Amino acid sequence: MSESEPVVHETKAHVASAPHEIKARLFWSKHGAKPYFTLGKFVRALDGGTKKGKPVVAETRTGPNNALERSEIHLNYHVGKIAPRMKDSRDPERGMWEFTLKWRGAGERKATFQIKPRWQDLRHVDTRDRISTPFDHTGDEEGLEAYVQGSNLEPDEYIHVLRETCSALAREIGERWSPRYFKPMRVLPRVSRIHAHERYLRVHRKYTDQMCGLGGIFQKLQSLYGGEKGTHIRLDLDNTETVGYQNKAELPDHSVHPLPGLSKGVKLEWYHPSHVRGQEKLDAGDALAHPKHEVLFRMGKNNGESLKLNSESVPWSQRNELVRELEEFLLNTLSWGEVPIAHDASDVFVPDKHFEPEPSSRKIQLYEDPTPEMEVARESQLVRALADAKGREISMLEQLVADGGQTHYRTLIDELGVSKSTYYRALEQLNDLVESQNGTVGFVCAKIHEDLREIFELAEHGKAQIDYAKRATERVLSLSENILENTSGALTKWAAKWGVEFEERDVHGGDTRLAIKIQSVLNRLGGPKLADVLDEGYSAWSDAGRRTSEFVDALVEYDDALTGAEHTLVNKEIVV
Repeated sequence: MSESEPVVHETKAHVASAPHEIKARLFWSKHGAKPYFTLGKFVRALDGGTKKGKPVVAETRTGPNNALERSEIHLNYHVGKIAPRMKDSRDPERGMWEFTLKWRGAGERKATFQIKPRWQDLRHVDTRDRISTPFDHTGDEEGLEAYVQGSNLEPDEYIHVLRETCSALAREIGERWSPRYFKPMRVLPRVSRIHAHERYLRVHRKYTDQMCGLGGIFQKLQSLYGGEKGTHIRLDLDNTETVGYQNKAELPDHSVHPLPGLSKGVKLEWYHPSHVRGQEKLDAGDALAHPKHEVLFRMGKNNGESLKLNSESVPWSQRNELVRELEEFLLNTLSWGEVPIAHDASDVFVPDKHFEPEPSSRKIQLYEDPTPEMEVARESQLVRALADAKGREISMLEQLVADGGQTHYRTLIDELGVSKSTYYRALEQLNDLVESQNGTVGFVCAKIHEDLREIFELAEHGKAQIDYAKRATERVLSLSENILENTSGALTKWAAKWGVEFEERDVHGGDTRLAIKIQSVLNRLGGPKLADVLDEGYSAWSDAGRRTSEFVDALVEYDDALTGAEHTLVNKEIVV
């Protein structure tokens, strides 16, 4: 499958995504562990730390453009498992303090920093076992680690918030704090990493059907992408409260290669709050009446889950590229759903407390929707397998369709009346279409089941129709280059479905004319009619970007079930 080509970008600036959540580990070695021990002084000055419900309230320059805003700050500690060095404590049996610094600004903007000392040859206070840290490999003697979690702040804002929060605490309690501590440019670049980051857009709910309905990105991923062999993805399409209530697609890093521009595993979401806002809230202008469209990068897996999105975290030094890639994927998925992405598009993006539709400064690529190409690949997989299938494989496919798409392998053997060895040979031959797991044999995905069911139902005798599809397969896959170019999934499927052969016939004057040979027997009583088949083909031909006049002027050859005769007609006599 060829890679999708970038689309020529429209002149209007695309909308900028807003940050949601982040998890990162940041390390500093400049000034050693001095910032850590200064925070210890703060805790003592606060008599062991702030009390629950009683934060330190201070003005900090953490608002937009470093404006002052009211901030609530908590600083607490617990005794950890890091053994102190001789110079750090009078009690070698008591672990070092570990600090939790919490900041909350306007709205839902918040950050938590868990701060620990770090040095070479770190030891566990109870077992004296060595604790591995990045400082074992960086050559730095000592420093500290800040595990960062928060929401609704850009990645670079977290370090600014950390510095401002420490300075504000120092002012409030009368302690000293050096402005040289926690400088952004002093973050250790090789070992500081981002473990999760999430970005979103709030989109008007009128676009829900385009994104979550039939033909939307989630439905496409479910029918086309979920059956890829060698992949493990998770789709959770919850439309219980409303269409698009909680739609999620988790695409691990090993599965994203068909999605252009995406190099990391992501979770794509379209969701409403747990309590969906009704018409009254919508009319009142409540932003939460409209869904979020969100994308998450995450290393590893959530607790209790088996699906790992990414095997590696992202270096802090690559944070801007991560943000750009996530924003690009969000906007491409909207574009594939034909949702405008300009920041000033009318009634598309809905501002909330932390998202404002503004032009983005990030350079992104827009790509053609890759899912039609994925559909061609899936259907090519089907017709290639049919071309190679023998009688016993055809019988297995037909029986599986009759059994609803899956059954126990013993039941299938009994239904087919074959030996185990014959069954296993057929299963091996059909491994692109059929799989067996824990004794249950079934199609690799719903799309294959759906297409085969349609083929078997076309004629009175399913095997005859499969034979038509098999013969069409060889022709569809060897079409002359000028016809095959721009062939869409719909046209490929139509040709395989009706056993269509395309030819270029020489006519008078040295010109050529398209000939459409239909191998399926038409005009059976209650069966498919020639006009209907050609009408479907005309739509597929047009959608493929082919010249419609070429299809309309084509010669059509087919067998008529009513007369038993072969007919050749000019298509324009049938297709209006």
